[in-house]
Amino acid sequence: MLCFLMNFFTVADKGLLSVLLPNIEETFDIGHLEAGFISTAYTIGHSFAALSFGLLFNHCPPMILLACGVTGWVGCVVANAMAPSYYSLLISRGITGVLEGAVIVVLPAVLNKIAPNGKQTRWLGFFFISNAVGVSYGQFFGGLWLENFPNDFYGLNNWRTAYLANGACQIPLILVCFICCGFENFSRLDGDSVEGNSLSGIVFLFII
Repeated sequence: MLCFLMNFFTVADKGLLSVLLPNIEETFDIGHLEAGFISTAYTIGHSFAALSFGLLFNHCPPMILLACGVTGWVGCVVANAMAPSYYSLLISRGITGVLEGAVIVVLPAVLNKIAPNGKQTRWLGFFFISNAVGVSYGQFFGGLWLENFPNDFYGLNNWRTAYLANGACQIPLILVCFICCGFENFSRLDGDSVEGNSLSGIVFLFII
């Protein structure tokens, strides 16, 4: 469940952006072309980062790598929401895409390691469902937020507060990741990682 939710709220950011673009265009007085570059920056950053996080996975404790990556992702979401100009938003969106690599690369590898024999495909299938569901949720949440939330909340446009609200959902999940780093099964995911300390194994399976 941790893996599903973490990926769910991460990809929801992409669906959210598609709904918020008209408001972003109005705020920064930009055209459709410039607005399109915002999504492009995210995709380029994500594409370049995927290989890097894949390499880091072989040398760093995966849960620490995941927790640090998503913590940085939340920081970038806050930067998106508080961006004072179009170009600062463009840069922060690119970095957001980079840090999403921690989720997209590390989580499937973790699931593949800890899933019981014969159930890896089922667990991974459930995980990847969160991609489509998360994007759809982001679009729904963005429309609902823009429709019902005031456009001037302590000086912030409602598209900015929508970003903050979605990013805040990751905070408790990040705390769980850091807590799990204390368990041996989380910190090392070797071939025999599911065996060993029974307490950490039980907690691991319950959270995932």
